[in-house]
Amino acid sequence: MSSLETLDFSSNVIVGTLPEELFNMTTLSVIKLGGNSLTGKLPSELRHLSLLTYLGLGNNSFTGSLPSELGLMTSLTGIYLGVNELTGSLPSELGVLISLTTLSLSENSLTGSLPSELGLLTSLNKLFLSENSMTGTLPSELVLLSSLEYLELAGNRFSGSIPTELVRLILNLDQAHQDYW
Repeated sequence: MSSLETLDFSSNVIVGTLPEELFNMTTLSVIKLGGNSLTGKLPSELRHLSLLTYLGLGNNSFTGSLPSELGLMTSLTGIYLGVNELTGSLPSELGVLISLTTLSLSENSLTGSLPSELGLLTSLNKLFLSENSMTGTLPSELVLLSSLEYLELAGNRFSGSIPTELVRLILNLDQAHQDYW
């Protein structure tokens, strides 16, 4: 399988950890293993999959923190890791993934504040971080997410006020959608 580009075993009953051999499949651009019973930590060896555009490992039982090495995977356009048991804070290294359009990390046990580097993700149009245990204030850099269409932060422990600039962005997005429909 030296030229395999898509690996899709989603919605099965696959158990265990990610096999080490997976990280040698350097031609992969899509991994869909969501909806299984995979366990263990997300390995930093994922960084070897430099052509990966879609990482779909949601709805499993992965634990531990998000590896900062995800920031080395600059081809990623979609990260789907929701409904796992991930802990720790979001690595600031995610801010270099300028091609990222979807970041889905809802229903984990993530903590800490939103890194201001998320504001660098100007291609991001979907940010799902609901039902975690994140804290702190909302960074004003979120206003830089000019492509944002969906922002879900419900069920966290954010405090303070919503940045005025973000409210203006939300109102502008809402107005654009009303004009479209």
